Amino acid sequence: MATLPEKRLQQLANKFLKGTLTEAEQKEFDAWFHAQSDEPQEVPAAFGTAEEQRERIFARIEAQTQKQAQAKVRRMWTRIAAAASVVIALSAGGYFLLHKKQPTQQFAQIHKQDIAPGTNKAILTLGNGQHIILNNQVNGIIASQSNVQITKTDSGKLNYSAGNDAAVAMNTLETPRGGTYFVSLSDGTKVWLNAASRITYPSVFKGNERLVTLTGEAYFEVEHNAKMPFKVKVNDQVVEDLGTHFNIKAYNDEGSIKTTLFEGGVMVSDNGHSLVLKPGEQAAGLNLVKNPDLDQAIAWHKGLFEFNNADIPTIMKELSRWYDVEVSYEGDIQERRFTGKLYRNVNALKIADILNYSNIHFRIEGKKIIVTP
Repeated sequence: MATLPEKRLQQLANKFLKGTLTEAEQKEFDAWFHAQSDEPQEVPAAFGTAEEQRERIFARIEAQTQKQAQAKVRRMWTRIAAAASVVIALSAGGYFLLHKKQPTQQFAQIHKQDIAPGTNKAILTLGNGQHIILNNQVNGIIASQSNVQITKTDSGKLNYSAGNDAAVAMNTLETPRGGTYFVSLSDGTKVWLNAASRITYPSVFKGNERLVTLTGEAYFEVEHNAKMPFKVKVNDQVVEDLGTHFNIKAYNDEGSIKTTLFEGGVMVSDNGHSLVLKPGEQAAGLNLVKNPDLDQAIAWHKGLFEFNNADIPTIMKELSRWYDVEVSYEGDIQERRFTGKLYRNVNALKIADILNYSNIHFRIEGKKIIVTP
């Protein structure tokens, strides 16, 4: 019987994810994997609930194991499921799946092509109309305008610093599909832009309000100033900061604008009507959402896709933006639902791998995802 201390198993799991197992370590890991004992054994990680991961691990093992090996798999499952904190190890490098079998021919065919995930990339447009492709810029000062310095501090990060007597110039930061970016505005407000999003703002705030305009999706951490309220304009709707951290999802193909409040307070206004949100509340337009999924609303900001009983079009809409692909449907697509968390920094085929075991299938052809029955 092969047993491994938790710390050693974690080390092997991490190296497995990175593809750096030595031959000796691979044998050690295989010995643990093939152990026959029904004794509980934890799978170390920190992702998802025990219930979610039990279902996912079991589905994976069931799908990739020959029928004649089911008895052994179930013995292994008993050992895993009995652990106090059964989880599957997902990390920046991918995910840890308990299997030794090769993919089926059908699934192997899906894997002929792949698409990399989105990255930190955006275009900054200055007040004079100059366009700056930020992912092509080295760190440091990339522009100066009317006593305002714009600095790229790191990959995907932009910072504004205004001196005395700085003049106002309107700037626009725009992410393409498959892009994300962070900007710290001149007042210290922090903004994270999701893919296919655009925010327009003054290089320095003056007057009796701080007004920015948004399309797409962004997460805000506002530096509160009661004498100069911070406002986000989205179409006809205005979200006003009352001292706050909040997310706005306002893609044109999403229907109503969703504002989710995590800290402080905001007032959502539209055509003379308004709604004040408290922490933990969400508005769809001016309608208060009952029991909103806060984790799902902020998942993208944490580097995740999170779905809660989501249908295929909802899932594909998210994948389309992040992987910069078109989505089409082939044949009679039956209703399918998926609940779970997926890392956004993995290639599309890793997403396909997981969704495949929820009977959500697609193949990749160039820059297109084709959903199949």
